[in-house]
Amino acid sequence: MVLTLIFCGILYGFYHKYYQDNEVINLYIISRMEYENGNFSGNNRTHGGMDAWYKTYFENSDDYYFGLGAGASQIYNPGGASYKDIIINCGIVFFAAYMGIFTLLILQP
Repeated sequence: MVLTLIFCGILYGFYHKYYQDNEVINLYIISRMEYENGNFSGNNRTHGGMDAWYKTYFENSDDYYFGLGAGASQIYNPGGASYKDIIINCGIVFFAAYMGIFTLLILQP
């Protein structure tokens, strides 16, 4: 915990010394990490009632395992950029294999 706080302090100091006036970093990174009303302001990768639909219907259906097919996520989350889009399209089985492949690639010597 102490190391995490030290690391965050160093990052904060580095940012203020070198990148405070960088508009791109402020817009695309720092502004997404602001904490407002109990949530991060950058937590906007899903739209509308997609999260509620995902939790109440999709996770409890048989389609959760193998997905609804290509492009299905655009119906429930148009223009979204969430890992849930991959699960909606291809299913949790594919998503687990997909993440497993990346994990194996990282662990290779």
